[in-house]
Amino acid sequence: MKKLNGIRLARRSGIAMGALAVTATALSIPSQAAPTWTETEGVNPFGTLPYNVQVAVDASGDAVAVWRQSDGAHLRVKASSRPVGGVWTAPEYLSLAGYNASNPAVAVNERGDAVAAWRRYDGSAYRLDVSRRLSNLDWDGFDTLSAFDVNAKAPELEVAGNGTAYVAFGVDAAIDSLKLTKMPLGGEATTSTVALGLPNEVALDVNQSGGVLTAWRKTQGDAQRVNVQTRIGGVTATETVAEGVIGVGLDAALTTDGRALVSYPKQANGDYIIQTFKRSTAGLWGGPFWASDPGEDAFYSSIAMDDNATGVVAWRTANDKVKVASRYGNGSWLNPVTMVSGAGVSKPAVVMNRRGDVAVQYGDAAPATRLAFRAAGIPNFHQAPALANEYVVKDEHSVGIDNQGNVVAVHKSQFDADSGRVLARVYDTAGPLGTMAKPAKRRTNSTSIPVAWSMMDRFSEVAANDLLVRSAPWNGGFGPITQQVAWSDVSSTTVAGVAGRTYCFAARGIDTVGTMGSPSAWKCTTTPLDDRKAIAAGGFAKKTGSAHFKGTFRQATAKGATLKLKGVQADTLGLLVAKGQNNGKITVFFAGKKLGTWSLAAATNKVKQQILVKNFASVKTGTLVVKVVSAGKPVRIDGFHIVK
Repeated sequence: MKKLNGIRLARRSGIAMGALAVTATALSIPSQAAPTWTETEGVNPFGTLPYNVQVAVDASGDAVAVWRQSDGAHLRVKASSRPVGGVWTAPEYLSLAGYNASNPAVAVNERGDAVAAWRRYDGSAYRLDVSRRLSNLDWDGFDTLSAFDVNAKAPELEVAGNGTAYVAFGVDAAIDSLKLTKMPLGGEATTSTVALGLPNEVALDVNQSGGVLTAWRKTQGDAQRVNVQTRIGGVTATETVAEGVIGVGLDAALTTDGRALVSYPKQANGDYIIQTFKRSTAGLWGGPFWASDPGEDAFYSSIAMDDNATGVVAWRTANDKVKVASRYGNGSWLNPVTMVSGAGVSKPAVVMNRRGDVAVQYGDAAPATRLAFRAAGIPNFHQAPALANEYVVKDEHSVGIDNQGNVVAVHKSQFDADSGRVLARVYDTAGPLGTMAKPAKRRTNSTSIPVAWSMMDRFSEVAANDLLVRSAPWNGGFGPITQQVAWSDVSSTTVAGVAGRTYCFAARGIDTVGTMGSPSAWKCTTTPLDDRKAIAAGGFAKKTGSAHFKGTFRQATAKGATLKLKGVQADTLGLLVAKGQNNGKITVFFAGKKLGTWSLAAATNKVKQQILVKNFASVKTGTLVVKVVSAGKPVRIDGFHIVK
């Protein structure tokens, strides 16, 4: 991670550095730039030619890559990991020496539990091996999932939120079948049969809750079927969603709440059209829904969905186009958009995070690795600069996306017929992320408010940050957001507040490539409203004392004495009081309702003591009344906390 790096970096990014704003000013926005690729990183040293490059990225942006590479005698699977802010680890062989390996796959969940799988030819059959990455980024050997006398097909691999890995694979044996292996973190693996018969294609997705969606395409007689099986909430359900002439390009996506999409090309009126089925949270499948245009054959679909059920599907057409369609919630697929057109385009891959940032990767004839990106909530894709040089292999690439929308891309770079390496770059779409450290408490005893924050960026240096503020009086709503501290490298300040007001602060940052981050989470505090703002009756007298808030307080000994505030707007009510030996009791009312009774007695005399009166579910409006319910004992009220 890249921390704030001072004025030098801010000047490099072209941000004007102003003096610290003592009072809030109008909101100012520095010039911003489009997202950009970071510098190229070597995943492995220059050497024998790599194949089948794959990458997976966790929520924090940490990446893990696998590929095949010759050790001089056999093609073996290797792996390397790159933590955010670090470098790619020295590549490590995962597959067994003395055997050829193929079809490497890798998956990682949001918290970073990573698993790799591959096929190994043992001289008589293809065995399926799997390895789990340890917390120190080393790999824990491997386990073989398939039996010794059967041929295992290419694996599909996913990892649930609790670290349980799932591997789906076909088995070519005396009795052909589709298998699903469940590998709990720290537990024994179990393999079950999903369906009999050898599948032509398999797609797998697993959500963070441990729900599993398996889809497969299988030939039955003169036709083919697309079948789906869900294992969600302890219930397993299997059904057929499509039957007919179905082409290559099956994919599936599953959300946290159990909604799902399945995509595939199906022949209709002589054309292959991308067809989809959807699953509701009630477990019901509906469709078909057409995503591609009639009149042109479409294949190689790739689909993804966020937690709001926004779906994105991409495909390649027979006339050399890559197209993308989107749907929102339960809506229909919108008209597809062409990402690229021209001879030699490769099949696309879609990756999407849970909030809806989405990237579509594909290759063209340049050759080049291409990327289209769309941020969550934005309707249109934009094209990233192409990663093109004479060494790029257009069909050998892979992408992953983190929870901020940064995209990690790896690709094969071939220097001659026998040598090359794996390269990686990050499409840095997200600006810095701020964290508010202060104000530390929701209610303060002063109008002087210490504010502190920090700023981090995953893939670029932080150039500068500012501090935003919004505030509300005790009897009104919040005003506009303004800039409390101008763009600078300052990370703390003290704000001179006004009594009886709620102040909320958030920090923003901008990095050296000109990308601004979203404001941090707001952190709020409320200053006391002085006792003098209340209407006194029945014996409350005005008093002074330097230890009290603003040097004043109200005191009464008569039972029935009251302090009243009209027009209060608050989601939390509190009092600032003095306590001492033989002090009296008070009852508090708001909007005509009794909220409780409190004693102000204490072993020693204390001032500026907070009493939390009531937390409401939302902002309430009414009259606040503090009533003395004791007789002959002092009650001292210093102020009120009217919190929003």
